[in-house]
Amino acid sequence: MTGDLPAISSAGDERLMREESVLELPATKDGILMLVRRILTKPHVEAIRITEQGVRVVWRRAMHDGMDVTEPVKSMEEVLAHIDIVEAPEQATPYETMHTVLLGISAQRLFPSHVLVGSLQKFRDWLGIPSVMPFQPAEGTGYLNYAGLLLTENTSLLPEDAVVVLSSGFRGAELSEVDSAIKIVI
Repeated sequence: MTGDLPAISSAGDERLMREESVLELPATKDGILMLVRRILTKPHVEAIRITEQGVRVVWRRAMHDGMDVTEPVKSMEEVLAHIDIVEAPEQATPYETMHTVLLGISAQRLFPSHVLVGSLQKFRDWLGIPSVMPFQPAEGTGYLNYAGLLLTENTSLLPEDAVVVLSSGFRGAELSEVDSAIKIVI
């Protein structure tokens, strides 16, 4: 549902139109929070209301703008090419290594968000996770869930003995929002 109201003048020459958009309500509270965060990246948002029918957004927009709130499409390769990747120090056990990496991320006031692996099976074996305990899908994403982090395998980008933990300055970052990485060689 979209309804344009009369245009108003902004501080510049550009004319803004008041618009009301209703977006589909995500199934989970995390999905709702991600949607609201994307909406807030738009300029001139006046109101956001969450109802059973969807997420109602009232905002003023330029003629060329729209309420496209999908995640910016960035490939994993693009993301990794634009951030520094630090090599993790080797520890005695896989659990110590993962623990050291996660604590190091927290010490920098960052939040881990994604775990990228070259081989899910090698990652599973390295951690000693039995095959009867499959990684569950992370609801509403194309990822798997590993201890609350988004897990994915990328055999074309990473060697099978690589694990890369991505992080950001806020919780629940999407792939396009990460800004640091730590690589573990298993």
